[in-house]
Amino acid sequence: MRQLALKLAQSGCHTLCFDYFGTGDSGGERSDTSLAGCESDVEAAIEALADIAQTPRVTLVGLRLGANIAANVAARGASIVEALVLWDPIVSGSAYLHSLRATKTWEKSGVADTPMANDLTSLDLRSLRGALPERTAIFVTDSVESRERIVELGITVGPKPATIEFLATSSPWLESATISGMLPVPLIQRVVEWLR
Repeated sequence: MRQLALKLAQSGCHTLCFDYFGTGDSGGERSDTSLAGCESDVEAAIEALADIAQTPRVTLVGLRLGANIAANVAARGASIVEALVLWDPIVSGSAYLHSLRATKTWEKSGVADTPMANDLTSLDLRSLRGALPERTAIFVTDSVESRERIVELGITVGPKPATIEFLATSSPWLESATISGMLPVPLIQRVVEWLR
């Protein structure tokens, strides 16, 4: 995400990266992180960027769960959001939770025994059909198990379907990619191109 932010800034976009409450460099305890809290953080970031950049419109870009959080905020009628990029979004929160529990990433995820674990069960990308900004793109990498399900969703933005693109590239959210330091350069370039 940092590399994407740098590329967007270099292309002339005002860019703001932040950590949700209880994560990364933000204050608070991870155990207190909730879906509603993360959505409030996105809304605060929107206000901050709009104020700093003196712009009436913003674009949200989110990766995995961050994509769903951004989509939820945009779908609630945040008219200031003119474009939305969902990078490997989670189709079903309950399926995602099940897959986390089935792997060693469960303990590392910081989700176990938190309000977020309960929140994830209600997360469903299908519920946002027709509620997203007209300029919405979904970028999916090869490693996402739910590739076919994303197509089946038939996510619409207004009267037309959302842009869905599949890219053969690494997924930085996978532990193996993070350890090896791989960057999904083609995807980063494509997101920047699409947003221009």
